[in-house]
Amino acid sequence: MRSLALTYNDLLNALQDERHLGNGYSIRSYTTDPRKVVAMDEMVILMANKEGWTLNELFEFTNSKTGRYVVDCWMSGDKEMAQKYLMGFKAEMQTWKVK
Repeated sequence: MRSLALTYNDLLNALQDERHLGNGYSIRSYTTDPRKVVAMDEMVILMANKEGWTLNELFEFTNSKTGRYVVDCWMSGDKEMAQKYLMGFKAEMQTWKVK
């Protein structure tokens, strides 16, 4: 079990993982403004640590529809809804069926 907090590098590694399909958490395809990218990444890392995500859960988030919804909300100015999606992601994952 991972006891250390997730980091910015963990997020970057998840985004660069060869299994990543490129369509979940994709803030970098919406904007090249480094301030927006850093702010969004910081929110994801903060919420992931607050919710106790593992490295695998962070990867699954970056590769999920929920990750896309978070970016859509954030870019449209609804940061509160983006945070709600982040807070509910771990519970959402628990409903997924493994085949």
